[in-house]
Amino acid sequence: NKRYYWIFFVITVIAFSALASVNATDGYRRVDLLIDKGVSIELPNNWIILSNRERSDLQAFVNSKKDSASPDHAILDSPFFAVFKRNSLIVGIAQAFNNDINATQNYLRKLTKQDIAEMNTALKKGIVDDAAIAKSHVLSWEGTNKETINGVTALVSRYRLKDESGAVKNTCLINVLNGERSFALNVIYLEGEQQYLEPATYKIINSLKLSGISDATVDN
Repeated sequence: NKRYYWIFFVITVIAFSALASVNATDGYRRVDLLIDKGVSIELPNNWIILSNRERSDLQAFVNSKKDSASPDHAILDSPFFAVFKRNSLIVGIAQAFNNDINATQNYLRKLTKQDIAEMNTALKKGIVDDAAIAKSHVLSWEGTNKETINGVTALVSRYRLKDESGAVKNTCLINVLNGERSFALNVIYLEGEQQYLEPATYKIINSLKLSGISDATVDN
């Protein structure tokens, strides 16, 4: 009996390990942010990609009710907009924007620490000013860093913002400059949701891919 017990125990452990592995990969799906620019991310399966009609309805709701987790940018201006809801409240947001800054990946890679510091100052001022217009304010600014994500060089800014309802949002803004394929990705989650949404947003950000660019192509 002990022998069969241990055989059953080992099989059970292997089964649960396999199940955990499957769930870890099946919990996300790759989606296109900007099809014309070849941009994609992995998004949790329980996040909802909003259609143009749904975004129009959400924009109207935000304008009338000032939903506590509403984004600071116009919803309708985002070519891609996805949300995660808990008890009907939006607590997570992923949105993409077109960027008209005509700089290249090579330009980003050559930026010095001084260049990045100057960009950080400009980005912070722009976000602080925009927040003030929306009756919000930046609680803390972690700064802007040059990071490489799957071969893509980006300027990544992280900060905490408090809106007029008192809701605090952790925000990560990723600016990718690549000529006509330049874009920005904004990932936001409501403070108090760190246990689930902090690792989820980390996964979203680090899954960012741009067709034609990879770690291997950059090395070459």
